[in-house]
Amino acid sequence: LKNFTGKSLVIKTQYDYITFDVTVKYRDIIPNSTLIAIDGPGHSIMPEYEHEFWVNIEMFIKNGTTINPPYYGNDSPWA
Repeated sequence: LKNFTGKSLVIKTQYDYITFDVTVKYRDIIPNSTLIAIDGPGHSIMPEYEHEFWVNIEMFIKNGTTINPPYYGNDSPWA
C-alpha cells in the first residue's frame, strides 16, 4: 500500500468493529488517501446508508472530493 500511486478513499463507519486507530493507520500508510467518517452503520453497508456511501464514492472517483468532509484527526470523531 505504501507504493500505491493513485488516490484512495478510506471510509470509517461509526459502529464498525474495526477500531479507529486501525483505520487511521490505513489513511496514513496509503499515499494520497482521504478518510471520511459516516455516522451510523457498522461493518456492512445497510440499505438506509447506501446512498451516502455511493455518492461519496462516485464524487471521489469523478473529481477527488466527497460530500462527507475529509477527517484529519487521529482520534475517533465519535469519542
